[in-house]
Amino acid sequence: MRAILLSVLVGLAWAAPPQFVFTTGSCPVEPGGDTHRVAIVGGGPSGASAAYFFGAAQTQLATNPACPKRTLDVTLFERSRVGGRVEAIYPLDDPGLERVEIGAGLVYDVDETLIRAISSFGLRWSSDQTRLAKHVGVWNGKEFVIENDGSTWSQTKLLWRYGRSPANVLKLLGEAVKSFSRVYSPQFLHERPVRGGDNRLPAPYSGYPWSSAAELAHAVLPGGLVNQSANEYYAQQGISELFTNEMASATTRVNFAHNIDQINAFAGLYAFKSSESRHVRNGNHLLFERMVNESGAAVRVGASGTVTGIMKTSEGWWVGTADGHGSTFDSVVVATPWSLSGIALLNTDKMIHMVSYRPVHVTLVATTESRPKASFFGQARSDSDMPQTILTAPSISAANATQTPLISLSYVRELSPQQHRKQLGTLYIVRVLSHRALDDTTLTDMFGTVVWTHRKEWDAFPDMSRDAKRRSFEIDTGLYHVSVIEPLISTMEASVISAKNVAALILQRWLGDGFVNGRHCRWSARNPNTDWSGWGCNSS
Repeated sequence: MRAILLSVLVGLAWAAPPQFVFTTGSCPVEPGGDTHRVAIVGGGPSGASAAYFFGAAQTQLATNPACPKRTLDVTLFERSRVGGRVEAIYPLDDPGLERVEIGAGLVYDVDETLIRAISSFGLRWSSDQTRLAKHVGVWNGKEFVIENDGSTWSQTKLLWRYGRSPANVLKLLGEAVKSFSRVYSPQFLHERPVRGGDNRLPAPYSGYPWSSAAELAHAVLPGGLVNQSANEYYAQQGISELFTNEMASATTRVNFAHNIDQINAFAGLYAFKSSESRHVRNGNHLLFERMVNESGAAVRVGASGTVTGIMKTSEGWWVGTADGHGSTFDSVVVATPWSLSGIALLNTDKMIHMVSYRPVHVTLVATTESRPKASFFGQARSDSDMPQTILTAPSISAANATQTPLISLSYVRELSPQQHRKQLGTLYIVRVLSHRALDDTTLTDMFGTVVWTHRKEWDAFPDMSRDAKRRSFEIDTGLYHVSVIEPLISTMEASVISAKNVAALILQRWLGDGFVNGRHCRWSARNPNTDWSGWGCNSS
């Protein structure tokens, strides 16, 4: 997948303070309680990062002698394991091998927060052999409408078929990424108008922290990227219908399980960044485990971490769990898809918006075959000429989806005989995404010899249509929902950005805007000194 896209687009309690690196910001000056109790429901990317950002705030309060002694008391509830939809498993069930991603697997090259977090924790990038993906094809259920093996002839055919559309999409993508990347600029986030006659801090020009996903989008995205579908946007920008229906839709399908007419324009453009992505060695979940472990939050897992009800009371929010216990908190951060949570919301007339999620079947296969079977795809060619990454055009997803459930197929790793314990020569690990479960017969038809299989069904992708309703992060006073960002864009980075925004809303109310956005800030273009995890003038 990477090659064709590049060519086309050219529990733990509070102990010692965790060791965060941050720039000292202003201390709170507004009245607030000495202790603020926060519950985080869900240990996926948004919940784990929210815990870490609160931990950074606690460290900032504890280590700055000018700050009053205030305490954040954070509890993270997780019913199974930290990571959520981020999961990796051992191929061949062999713990001696590097794990393979079976859930959210991509860290894009523009995901500045994730990249800086991975670096700060000393995690390493995977060494998966991307050379396996150099021959790529787009299949429409009957034939390959386009293939690319990196040759000059392939490039010529791409240019002949799509004309200037790839270059034009690259330009649109660059503009969108440049605009969105302002979210990483401390000056963009925190710069304020000159203070007037009173002593109150005027709000930053950016509006940070944002009260809704719509406000966030309005602040950092060009107009038209949210309120129309990707195919409408491409047509408006003069992108050819052929490119839109083939390459663009194949890209949104493999990344988000959406056809091009089912996804908003920003997500549709962002899908092309998957050509420039990587993942953490042994699994992206390691990043979020580190965030939780170093946050200082108390962690409840299992029955004590399975939240069954959230109830508004005169003292705050009562959070009840499956083991029959409950506690009261000042703020609750719902960091899990609400429609999949089974949690009852009580004693409030407010409602958390239900986002629908699309089920996707992920199948990992170990095979002796270096390429899939040509006969499965209706091809008369030799198997050795088949692509090692196959994307699919939207025509196979509707009427004939039962006959052809494939979304994508990617050879992701080669295992030499010295690396595995099977007496079968070189093995290849393949990741297959599909609309329904693939039985053993189908996999044999697809690959020939299959020596190992692992299947997982995910409610993986939210509906990311052009619906841009003003959904607030704060559902009711003290109750927040991080996942309102997902209909706009569903990536690990977006979850982390949304989590920090929610943490900022809570800290702003408790400690004052000066703590979150800083006071009397000065920035240097030569030395921006951006602090990805902290708070104040130089935070992002």
